[in-house]
Amino acid sequence: MMQSAVCNRCPLWARCCLNYGGKACHSAAKEAGFEVKPTNFEKIKDMSIGELALFIRTIRTDDFGQTVINNKVYINSNDICKWLESEGADDEQAD
Repeated sequence: MMQSAVCNRCPLWARCCLNYGGKACHSAAKEAGFEVKPTNFEKIKDMSIGELALFIRTIRTDDFGQTVINNKVYINSNDICKWLESEGADDEQAD
């Protein structure tokens, strides 16, 4: 059984023996009222080299030296860590 950080947030985690992200995983989570939604870090980790290269090209620094990801400003590394740990919106490139 392969687990992800999403598994730790799922109410079935303690007794689950399904493969993460598979059809049965999604079905069981849905029945339990949990939506399997990976964090930004998990999405980036699962990117191909080409997808990662495209994503990296979207990261920039503004005129004040602050990091900008998906048109949102992150002032310091703590803010970026919070973004990586958060569940991203489906319409954002890395999220």
